[in-house]
Amino acid sequence: MTEDALIGKQLGEYLLEDLLAQGGMARVYRAVDVRLKRYVVVKVIDPSFHSDPDYIMRFEREAQAIARLDHPNIVRLYRFDEQDEWLYMAMQHVKGADLGTVLAGYRADKEFIAPDDAHRIIAEVCSALDYAHQKGVIHRDIKPANILLDQQGRAFLTDFGLALVTEVGTRGEIFGSPHYIAPEQAVSSAKAVPQSDLYAVGVILFEMFTGDVPFNGAQPLDIALLHMSEPPPLPRELRPEINPEVEAVILKALAKKPEERYQTGAALAEALDQSLKARSAASLLAKRSTVPRQTIPQLVALKLDQQPLPPIPAEVVTPTPGAESISPEPIISPVNKRPLIFTGALIGLGLLLFALFCVVLFTLPTLMNRFGQGRVVTPDQNSTPLPASSFASAESATISPLLLLEATSTVTPPPILPLPTEAPVSYQLLIVRAGDGNSIAVVNQSVAAFPLKGLQLGKGNSAILGADWGVNNLARGECVGAWKAGEAHNVPGGLSCELVGSRRELKKKDLLGDTAFLVYYDGKQVGSCDKNQAQCSIRFAP
Repeated sequence: MTEDALIGKQLGEYLLEDLLAQGGMARVYRAVDVRLKRYVVVKVIDPSFHSDPDYIMRFEREAQAIARLDHPNIVRLYRFDEQDEWLYMAMQHVKGADLGTVLAGYRADKEFIAPDDAHRIIAEVCSALDYAHQKGVIHRDIKPANILLDQQGRAFLTDFGLALVTEVGTRGEIFGSPHYIAPEQAVSSAKAVPQSDLYAVGVILFEMFTGDVPFNGAQPLDIALLHMSEPPPLPRELRPEINPEVEAVILKALAKKPEERYQTGAALAEALDQSLKARSAASLLAKRSTVPRQTIPQLVALKLDQQPLPPIPAEVVTPTPGAESISPEPIISPVNKRPLIFTGALIGLGLLLFALFCVVLFTLPTLMNRFGQGRVVTPDQNSTPLPASSFASAESATISPLLLLEATSTVTPPPILPLPTEAPVSYQLLIVRAGDGNSIAVVNQSVAAFPLKGLQLGKGNSAILGADWGVNNLARGECVGAWKAGEAHNVPGGLSCELVGSRRELKKKDLLGDTAFLVYYDGKQVGSCDKNQAQCSIRFAP
């Protein structure tokens, strides 16, 4: 990277070490949190845009969008602040590589991403998008470069710089990356809907299974026009071994009209899962090049080897004496900062409130006896609490001093957003068998912990019961396994997971290593694994 004036500068508790990227309106740095001794990513608005209120507003809107999101597959926002006229936000640092780099690695090897890996990444991205959409945030720039993969292959959605907060709205400029932009968003960014993000996921699916994007051109406008007017190429024409069911899922995700696409990410992920379980899906696993397939963790590790993180120094610069003490975790917005005199006023107001509380506390019994209102009313436990606004209505007989102070305060509280409808809990398991049929493992790929007790693999005397592993709950990334008696207890297939529970040893005929079998949960069939599947993904909601 070129010389940068901000390298070595400290913004808040973040010491900027290296320029990672520079975009249209901001620069992105790797930084060290000098308090918590960890790496973070700091995004700083470019000085050339400091006088442009539209870009400042967009930067603030990005921070506001991330601030309302708390999901395991979305990068976290730590701070949004301003120092020495530098407006910045600090975010979670994901040690890994972006999906674009991983897909480029497969292309260089003339290989394709494994279908199960593709499904897992798409399912995690779709889960993150459904959550964001429920919170009123449309990303509008979904592309492989904005999906980060950590060393275990877990996906993180990042870069909400073009996000649309639905109750705020936007003007109609064309936003997004042309190769992944939905037709309606190409017409006007104001027309973006949740299904616009899912269209971009469809483009990524097309790229994963064919090795190329559906539309290309010399200029961004040419590509946008193709998205608006031309049908995508048939994936099976580019890669004949793709089964018809997978092709149908990709084409539906790429429908021109939003209402003809999958309406939620969960629906898209489920359709992909079912298409990969179809009878002809084995053809996707059968045809491979002579180049050995690299796993996603291997490709991520290769990227990290090329650009290793330096060790965090034992001694890092701490804030200068007299500087404002900054808490590392709460999200601070520069629009809420006030001069020191205002801080003093707040302290005084707090003391006044405490004094008033004491006065009310010690005089309330006397006042109640004086006015004949000494009775105590016990609320009905089954009644619905009144909203706060009802206490300040004109029909109230008395006004609390605390409410009076609240009513006269000049600080406007943020609007209360409606809570999204809680999505039902669903689980995703990966069942892996070694090629020799001597071992089998079950990995929890769900966000939630998986109750293992109700699981059953196969039927009859050879059934493998989840309760026999002696583990109540399987956390995300944990796995349990069984091996042929006398075999070394290695995780099959070189899988990267944390092995827990009892190491079960079975006769080879009881390992289900070379047979098709059904998967049950609480006695109900939830999936199946074909005879030739080394890995099968099971997704279900109890």
